[in-house]
Amino acid sequence: MKCFRLLFSSFLLCFCFQQNAWASRIEKGFEALEIHDYFKAKSNFEKSLKRYQSPASFGLSRIYLRKDNPFHSIDSAYYYILRSHASLGNVKDKQLEKLFVFGFSASSVLELRQSIATEFFIRAEKENTALGYQKFMDDHPWSNEMELARYRRDSLAYEDAKFIGTAAAFEGFRDNFTGSVFSDLALADYYFSKYQEVTSIHTLESYLSFLECCPDNPYAPIAQDSVYSLSTRSKTLDEFVYFVENNSGNQNVTDAWKKIYQLYMIDFTAQRLVQFKTDFPDYPFLNTLEQEQSLLNTSLFPFKQDDRYGFMDRTGSVVIDPQFDQLGFFYEGLATAVKDARYGYVDKLGSVVIPFRFESASDFEGGRAIVQENGLYGVIDRIGNYILKPIYSDIQGLSSGLFLVAKDSLYGYIDKEGALKIPFQYSDAFPFAKGIAKVEVNGNQAFINEQGAYIIQPCKSNISFFNDSLLIFEENELLGLMRKNCSVVVPAIYGVIGELSSNRALVAIDDQVGYIDGAGKVVIELKYQYFPNCSKRGTFRSNYAVVMKDGKYGAIHEQGKTALGFNQTGIGEIKSLTAFLKGSLWGYKDLTGKVLIAPAYDYAESFQNGIAVVEIAGKQGVIDSKGVYLLPANYSVVSRLTNDMLLVSEGNVVGIFSNQGKEIVPMRYRRITQGSAEFFILMNDNDVHYFLISEKRILTPTNGNE
Repeated sequence: MKCFRLLFSSFLLCFCFQQNAWASRIEKGFEALEIHDYFKAKSNFEKSLKRYQSPASFGLSRIYLRKDNPFHSIDSAYYYILRSHASLGNVKDKQLEKLFVFGFSASSVLELRQSIATEFFIRAEKENTALGYQKFMDDHPWSNEMELARYRRDSLAYEDAKFIGTAAAFEGFRDNFTGSVFSDLALADYYFSKYQEVTSIHTLESYLSFLECCPDNPYAPIAQDSVYSLSTRSKTLDEFVYFVENNSGNQNVTDAWKKIYQLYMIDFTAQRLVQFKTDFPDYPFLNTLEQEQSLLNTSLFPFKQDDRYGFMDRTGSVVIDPQFDQLGFFYEGLATAVKDARYGYVDKLGSVVIPFRFESASDFEGGRAIVQENGLYGVIDRIGNYILKPIYSDIQGLSSGLFLVAKDSLYGYIDKEGALKIPFQYSDAFPFAKGIAKVEVNGNQAFINEQGAYIIQPCKSNISFFNDSLLIFEENELLGLMRKNCSVVVPAIYGVIGELSSNRALVAIDDQVGYIDGAGKVVIELKYQYFPNCSKRGTFRSNYAVVMKDGKYGAIHEQGKTALGFNQTGIGEIKSLTAFLKGSLWGYKDLTGKVLIAPAYDYAESFQNGIAVVEIAGKQGVIDSKGVYLLPANYSVVSRLTNDMLLVSEGNVVGIFSNQGKEIVPMRYRRITQGSAEFFILMNDNDVHYFLISEKRILTPTNGNE
């Protein structure tokens, strides 16, 4: 028993000694570390690892982290700090208190771990790859640099995806880096790349395939536009119809329907509109169609308000608010409109049918209009599609179904479908009239038919029709007559050959004037004198012509007999009451030469419709056949508008009076022009009004009558 106690006491003594030895060894390691004795410190820490794993590993990690010793190894520092942190919970409080003085604590372990992580982050920065940052994040999830590493990893991975540039690459990025700040960018790139990859061959089929596989792709509307464009490449009615029938979900169906309507209505009539409703019962804008139908035969008039133009109806009610810089009248359901110095077209509902993109534009005729872009001319249809591209220096309107077109200083003829019917081969040309057109070739003029065949060969420099069988030709600045085969009937001996009327045409040689018949035969000898404008005033009208003899004016019958003696120094148009000049004053004679109104006027026009315009002291008025003033001679200018209306001006204002001198339109307008057979346009600086001829009333945008 005594021996056992002795043995046990020896064991305790030995154990305590060992404990103190180990404790002394870990402390010595830290002490050596403080004085940079890394060999001794490393040896003590390694020998203490088994019993004091956390502080010993901490010490070793510090040694390996430092660069001022041969043991520096960032990987070893990382290894030991992980061991230190993992075994930190095994360190007793008394040991922590004792080792605190050497800088070992839970917080110092975490601080060292962060310092090591920072070194690894610097290493990752130098490598600067997505994999390098990913490994750093995997190995150091506690690091303060974690978010920066994530950003840089994602940035590099995103750049890699962009370098590859495929939809799969961007999709892979989003799958592998969920929640990345670059996810939205990658998604946008994915959508774009997918669109480009599927539609790379830019065919109709490729765009349809894209829409089928990727209906939610934000580039689907662009693909829809491409489908629309490719499906309606020729812009024909049949193409648009096929498009709406086979692309119901396309965003352009609405536009296609509108174009179907416009192209169908090339013959713009009420009957055609009714037929459209029958042929296209699924037309989605039936209400608009009903409005269009109700306005089809409604006359709309442009009006001006605050420097903007709109449309009103015949009652003066505003139909389209003033919103345009300028407006034209409606032709075939469309009117020219101007905004910001560009021309387009609107319908009677005020909708813009053809956008404002032209420098000038004509009214529609036969479903076609001439427009100008970049100084050149083209022809469009009712949807604004070019039938003739704007590459021509001049285009003149439809005549006999053909446009006269100039290109590169030559003229040709193109039909309304854009087909060249008569080649560009003429140095000059004119529109067709009654199935023929004058053209010029090599300095000579000719006439062609609608097929381009010569009716009259190019044999003379200047020709015009005299009658159905003969033509006037010019030669050496004189005129003669020839047949259609260019054979001469009358040599070029006349200085003037006038209009053939009553089978008589005035001719002149030097200052001598006479008349020939339709065959070119002289029927009234050249015994009269030439006077200014005699080719017009000497033309037979109502069996009479004005002629001059011995410096005096008179009138002759078709047979050459004198109808009004040659005792006038001036004469008006031959009428039942003809104005004549005696001395310095004008009066009136009948066809017998009897003076019915004595000369009393400074100027006078012959009677027409029972009235005549006269002038005294620079002022004009109107008299009846008795010489009684119907309109006092108080006005600057009086001219005839119609058979029963006069345009009267005084100073800078104009108005309209009846032949009897009654004011119809007050004299307060700056300008009055005839818009059509139905109305006159009354214009002021800030207003546009209308005088409706049949109703004898003024139309304004505020009320129907004035």
